[in-house]
Amino acid sequence: MVQKIFAGFSLALLCAALAVAVAAEPANPDQRSIHVSGQAQIQVVPDMATLQMGVDQVDAEIAAAEARANQALSRFLKQARKLGIAERDLQAAGQQVSAEYEWLNEPRQRRLVGYRVSRDVAVIIRDLRQLGPVLQAATAAGLNRIGNPELASSAAEALEKQALELAADDAKARASLVAQQLGARLGPVRNIHVQDQGNRPVPMKMMARMESASSDMPVATGEISVSATLQVEFELRNP
Repeated sequence: MVQKIFAGFSLALLCAALAVAVAAEPANPDQRSIHVSGQAQIQVVPDMATLQMGVDQVDAEIAAAEARANQALSRFLKQARKLGIAERDLQAAGQQVSAEYEWLNEPRQRRLVGYRVSRDVAVIIRDLRQLGPVLQAATAAGLNRIGNPELASSAAEALEKQALELAADDAKARASLVAQQLGARLGPVRNIHVQDQGNRPVPMKMMARMESASSDMPVATGEISVSATLQVEFELRNP
């Protein structure tokens, strides 16, 4: 009999507790909130660059075109190593072969004239003073496709984190200002969405023709931007 009374008493306490919890819930379950965007941008002088280069050779025989392309690439790689470019910063891709045609008005058809063999190489330059010598070595070796250098910072990871912190501060400051002006205060964060921006390499326009690249070619890099953007939703509370 005592056991039954104890169980009934426990059930009564539980029901009372649930009633109190339900009564404590707000009448409007839809909590007010505010959405803001936080942004930050850091300017930094670049200290490294990536060069995308290559060589194209056309010949009636694949073997002949292949030999000339490989010789040009080998000459460049040898000279790049002499300039102090590390093996980890030299990435030579495999060759590509495509047929070359010419159009004949009579009898209005294409005619195979040879084969194009292409080789590509990417070079990471960690000392921008080497940019001129590397370009000179490339043209001297016979590389005939040289893209604009892409500038970047070796401190990109740390700068991205710093930009993200500043963007979060910006979002909180914006939300606080708006909430205060509207007679409310910020509650906890509901949602955060970080946009993937990071540190994208910036192409640098070459001011001189590649054929005349020299070891003392002046380089003006300017600055590059490391930015971060995030979207934040805060709950709003009464003041």
